[in-house]
Amino acid sequence: MLDLTPVLERLQAACPTFKDIDSAVNQPDAINKLGRMPAMYVLEATLRAQPCPVGSSLHMQKVTESFDVVYKLNVKGAVAGTSARAKQLVSFKKRHTDEVWAALVGWTWDPLIAPISIVSGQLIDLDSERMIFSERFETWSQYRVTRETLYP
Repeated sequence: MLDLTPVLERLQAACPTFKDIDSAVNQPDAINKLGRMPAMYVLEATLRAQPCPVGSSLHMQKVTESFDVVYKLNVKGAVAGTSARAKQLVSFKKRHTDEVWAALVGWTWDPLIAPISIVSGQLIDLDSERMIFSERFETWSQYRVTRETLYP
């Protein structure tokens, strides 16, 4: 599994506008955690492995791991009205995600792991006081195991 400690430390150092930056076990945990807004929570998401060639004495496999960054933003006092509120919410979101993208996209903490890239994002919840959304980031690495390593 991906060690998210370096990611969390980088976000804590590079994102001063967030009052609370922490890790969470799952998305509901991140959403329900008490914290001063704006807040950000990092959690593991998925692990995907490509199949390896059959019949080879060398076992090479590309493993892609992803993690989510869940944002909780205070939108209390946002302008009422559909189009004005939408513009203001996009502005709130962009201001905060710009910091995160600058800190993570293209960065790696280990020479054996590919640089981080952004994959997707989604709005989770929106009410009159807060906006919660998440963005998925991923990285990958090659794992190599030989038959001799497995069966000495």
